[in-house]
Amino acid sequence: MLIIFIYDKYCVNVYLKTRYINSLIMVDGVVKRIYDVSLECRNLIDEFLSFPKGGYYTYFDFKPYKTRRLLKD
Repeated sequence: MLIIFIYDKYCVNVYLKTRYINSLIMVDGVVKRIYDVSLECRNLIDEFLSFPKGGYYTYFDFKPYKTRRLLKD
């Protein structure tokens, strides 16, 4: 994986779990998974599961806190 650092940005790696729903549906009085009933849903789920797993690289764009002078007594 190519990592490009971005100047003046807070860069992090984010690790995510793959989550999806394979819903139960009723077809002709029988409960089945949508993956087993619809070819379109099967293809979408397979495409989603084929995405690379692991860390994703992102950055946050925010302005740092301003520095303050301490007042002398």
